[in-house]
Amino acid sequence: VVVVLVGVPGSGKSRFCSSVIENASQTWTRICQDIIANGKRGTKAQCIKQATIALNSSSSVFIDRTNLNREQRLEFIEFAKKHGVEAHGVVLNLPVGTCITRAMNRTSHEGGLEGKKVGAVIQRMAHGVELPALEEGFSRITVCRTDGDADECIATYRSLSSSSKLPTGVFDRNSSSTTKGSLEQFLNKPGGGQKKAGQASSSAASTKKAVESAAPELKDGDGSMPQASEESCATLAFPSISTADFRFDHEKAANIIVETVSEFFSRAESSGLRLVLVDIDQGSDMLSRVRSRAESAGLDSRKFLVTHGDITKLHSTGGPRCSVIANAANWRLKGGGGGVNLAIYRAAGDDFEEATKKYAKTLDPGKVVAVPLPASSPLRTKEGVTHVIHVLGPNMNPQRPNCIADDYSQGCRLLRQCYAALFSTFASIAKGQVSKAKVTASPASNSSSPGSSKKGKAEVGKVTGEEGNPASGTGTLKAAVEEKAATKKPVNWPAWAQALHDVAFHPEKHSNVVLEVTDDCVVLPDLYAKAKKHLLVVSRKAGLDSIADVTKEHLPLLREMHAVGERWAKKLVEEDNSLVFRLGYHSVPSMRQVHLHVISQDFNSPGLKNKKHWNSFTTSFFRDSRDVIAELESRGKLEECTEEMEKRLLDSELRCHRCRCVQPNIPRLKAHVCSCSKPLLLKSLISSP
Repeated sequence: VVVVLVGVPGSGKSRFCSSVIENASQTWTRICQDIIANGKRGTKAQCIKQATIALNSSSSVFIDRTNLNREQRLEFIEFAKKHGVEAHGVVLNLPVGTCITRAMNRTSHEGGLEGKKVGAVIQRMAHGVELPALEEGFSRITVCRTDGDADECIATYRSLSSSSKLPTGVFDRNSSSTTKGSLEQFLNKPGGGQKKAGQASSSAASTKKAVESAAPELKDGDGSMPQASEESCATLAFPSISTADFRFDHEKAANIIVETVSEFFSRAESSGLRLVLVDIDQGSDMLSRVRSRAESAGLDSRKFLVTHGDITKLHSTGGPRCSVIANAANWRLKGGGGGVNLAIYRAAGDDFEEATKKYAKTLDPGKVVAVPLPASSPLRTKEGVTHVIHVLGPNMNPQRPNCIADDYSQGCRLLRQCYAALFSTFASIAKGQVSKAKVTASPASNSSSPGSSKKGKAEVGKVTGEEGNPASGTGTLKAAVEEKAATKKPVNWPAWAQALHDVAFHPEKHSNVVLEVTDDCVVLPDLYAKAKKHLLVVSRKAGLDSIADVTKEHLPLLREMHAVGERWAKKLVEEDNSLVFRLGYHSVPSMRQVHLHVISQDFNSPGLKNKKHWNSFTTSFFRDSRDVIAELESRGKLEECTEEMEKRLLDSELRCHRCRCVQPNIPRLKAHVCSCSKPLLLKSLISSP
């Protein structure tokens, strides 16, 4: 049998394996990805290889990794099917708070996931959990919600011999209903213990209910289950902003939440509306703090709920029906990263990211943007959510973009702005003013273009239709948006991406890094070099944020930048004749202000860490300087790099830029590049004679 363990770090997966193996009736092999590569973290392919060796040796297998979603589990289920053995799922669904405490207190963990910082990691992962269902290919699923459940399951697998089989179905001793082969209903003996499931159902609908029934219970402040209101009470569910990955002080954040909620309910626009603060963890410190302050402030618990659960499954798990939910977004407005953001993008469906990009491409701290969900979105059809409001809060974490360090004066101002904008935008949606209109909103800001995308969107903080009246449809506002997009391209770069712009126009402030200053450009080393030698030639002309902004009139500037870059490349080659340089631009730069890369082709630098880094310099995403000049001379403009093209190029497989062979990961690629003797076939290279 192949047993796929499912659980966040600290849930007891490794303990489960070792406890079974210690006194098992048959041979078991534990496959742990954290140590699969000679004691170091390896790949899924290596796990499959070792599992194959184990099965061929008549050993059953434990797959000890988090396996938190269907995609992560798929290969192992298919592997079991290929070898003609059953695939079992064991879900260690213990309280998140318990898992965090364990992980923080443990030492010498195989994967290094321990210590004070592990809490935020586990919370993010917990938001992205997709509980297993029989339709994935499992013949048996056991859900363990307590250590006692896990101990019973351990005893079950200890007693399992190589010649025996366990009953099929889904088992959860803490549920009182009867299962018929899916998580829709669970079996439970009156005295505790497991009971055989009935015939498995192949119905997708029953599987859907099964997954939802296994979600964490949703309880409000007094521990009772809040009733899902079917009345005309529009409800916004929102997470605590900036208190997880962005490390905003919990005490300050709780005060701001309660104060802005109180202010919102004191205004007429809040009539008939309800707010729900949600956290995945029942023992959340933020929930506790906010609940206490809300009671002290005398907030009506019928209007402001403080609850725990999955924000994407509130209604289907017995909680309130929420027409709008807020997302703790990243500045790029893209899915991923974990936590609420990952959970919402997954639940909203494949079209959600594209829908978001119609309204904004990036977001500044303190701003929000409302996005209507596509009609086909699962979040809309299953939960009744019509809009998602993206929110970007202040960041106090130096490891994340836009960090403002310990400036809590600015941080508190931005966080208040976030919540004020969020609640006001929700009120506008609830009153039908933005139900169909494209709109970005940040009522707390007076800026002319923050929160809008590079393509231009509606005026920030204004939801207006014809002659300034509240928009009731798409026509006039949509036309105004498209007209503005056609005439103006407002820029919305995050603070960290402004560094080159500042160096270009204030080089005297950066004399410690600037190598050369001319009327047209400045030269400096790339602070995050991706090769032995990596310089940047930065334009000093205002209004040129990226290569997409250049036209034929800028040809003299680009020729000058190329000449300066070429001169520096030749100088560096004289100092080290092993170096070979290429000059070019990124199609979509991450830093503001047009800049030319002068980069050696060894790519031997600790700064080159991932696939995006590599592909941004070795695919056509990197545009040769001479090609850019030639295209402008012939066409007068450059071909646009669409989002689809950008994604395709940056997600390309890892290929050596010399021999074009494919490598599985960055360490292997770097090792190969160092020894590859094939000549570079790229044009316009600068090397020693």
